[in-house]
Amino acid sequence: MIVELIVISCVGILAYLAGNVMGWSSGKDYGVAKARFELMMEEPIRRSQAQKREELINHISRQSLAFSQKQKQWIKVYDAEVME
Repeated sequence: MIVELIVISCVGILAYLAGNVMGWSSGKDYGVAKARFELMMEEPIRRSQAQKREELINHISRQSLAFSQKQKQWIKVYDAEVME
């Protein structure tokens, strides 16, 4: 009777541990797959944000202002090509 309880207890503990290990590994695989999917879905958003940011920087650089110490006022600075 005691031997049977010990065997049943050991089988129960082993089944519990095996379930935890299997659950952990499948949960890990799910987490990796979910992270890959989220990155795949966010990539176009990142590209569009980078493009908008670049357009904003270009716009700001075209509309740049500088303070003239001589004239004591803000003057508009235009893009110019450097001639060598």
